[in-house]
Amino acid sequence: MWKANEPETLQNSPLSVLLHRAWLERKKNFESEIHISSCQPLLTEMALAGTKLQQFTVVTADGKGSAANCTACCQTGNSDTQTVNSAAALRAVGERLNPGQCSGLIAITYENSKCHLSGYSETLNYLNSIHCRVSIITNNLDFVEHVLPLNGGLSNLTIVVSAKLMFNGNGSQANEDLESLMARLKAICQQAKNVSFVFVISGECERELDLLMALSQLDYCHLTLLDNSSGSKPVNGEQLEQCAKLVAIARILNPKRKLIFAGTNNAPSMASLLEQYALNAGVNEIARPSEEAISLLKDLGLDLKVKERCCLVH
Repeated sequence: MWKANEPETLQNSPLSVLLHRAWLERKKNFESEIHISSCQPLLTEMALAGTKLQQFTVVTADGKGSAANCTACCQTGNSDTQTVNSAAALRAVGERLNPGQCSGLIAITYENSKCHLSGYSETLNYLNSIHCRVSIITNNLDFVEHVLPLNGGLSNLTIVVSAKLMFNGNGSQANEDLESLMARLKAICQQAKNVSFVFVISGECERELDLLMALSQLDYCHLTLLDNSSGSKPVNGEQLEQCAKLVAIARILNPKRKLIFAGTNNAPSMASLLEQYALNAGVNEIARPSEEAISLLKDLGLDLKVKERCCLVH
């Protein structure tokens, strides 16, 4: 059984490293918060050990490239059972928290298109029942449209928008025209309480600029721009220049919009990208843009303010 004061006893697994990092943050008197997958045995052990958490974040993903198990993972073919087990584990922890102290974040990618959506819905319903602030980060519009009518209390929804994947992916939005895609996004935004967009720039899709311009017209809380190369190849100069131009265009279209440009030299795959967002619980934890990207943005006249590991475009 894992004990809160003995992080060194954890095995060197991705989930263990995650817990160890959270423990170190608590030790340094940072805000007490643990990000963890809804993996039933570990949650139960933490609850039985009487670990007192000021805030508990449940992170679930689809299992592909994920650091840990998920709530309703399509890889096992037994999502309903996993959902029941996870709900029991969540309840064990939730009972030790005051209402409103628990927050949940679910990362869902295209790869789980065969997953039982009812499993996710059941988990969402339970999280809502314990007054958990539920957030979803996804690039799967099918999932969003499925759960919104069932879970109208979503406190935050982050939609990852990639022109390359939106128009050529596996979801129903693949090969969809821009007008109908924007109609779906607008309808989603009207149902959810708070919607944010993360626009993944590849510099490889001719429809990328049209999609970004359409999104920039919408008046939502913020739009995050993330440059992403294909595979593990470093972002080349041409892609960086395209990224910088897109940032500049978005700023011109909506000068009051706060844009977050988070660039990486070796961008991960979409599944890994979503996992990175989930585990870090926010764009401020994404790697700081490369010096080349910052230089290109400055050449375009953008007033940059580097904050922590992220670059804010004002």
